[in-house]
Amino acid sequence: MKIADIVKNDDKGKLINVNLDIKNPNRKGEFEYREPAELAKSIIEREKDIFSLMKEIEKEIKIALSYEG
Repeated sequence: MKIADIVKNDDKGKLINVNLDIKNPNRKGEFEYREPAELAKSIIEREKDIFSLMKEIEKEIKIALSYEG
């Protein structure tokens, strides 16, 4: 998508219109409804994965710092 397709200027470069109705071409698709319990479970699982990764990063930082000092 080109900016010229969204923003319109007059001959002097003055802004005259911005088209905000254009749909995002990168959108993956329509909204998918999920049950609240399923959504909550999914979020909790992702958070657990993130927490696990953060613990690994923390461990690696502590190891790296112990070699420096």
